[in-house]
Amino acid sequence: MLQPLGRVRTGIAGTGLLVELDGAAPGPAVLLRADMDAYPVQDAKSEPYASGNAGVCHACGHDVHMTVAYGVAARLAAAPPARGSVTVLFQPAEEIPFGAASGAAAALP
Repeated sequence: MLQPLGRVRTGIAGTGLLVELDGAAPGPAVLLRADMDAYPVQDAKSEPYASGNAGVCHACGHDVHMTVAYGVAARLAAAPPARGSVTVLFQPAEEIPFGAASGAAAALP
């Protein structure tokens, strides 16, 4: 789904991915980060969009974060910046216990 937008890299911090979009000329680099996590909670909703995975659900705003980041990437692919580049990072493992290895640290080179 991201392939038509720009250069895609997978395996970021395990299950994360990113898309890189370049402007027409060199310039500043910008990173837009969206966190993507599911909680170890049974989804009690009976809606069509309820989690299909037992004991795991998206119980917060991460779905919106990813949707907005994808929308920004799609818009920039349609109208690239005049200068610079934008990297959109879909980062896993943000919601972890304090002290455990985080997806943010794993995503950094």
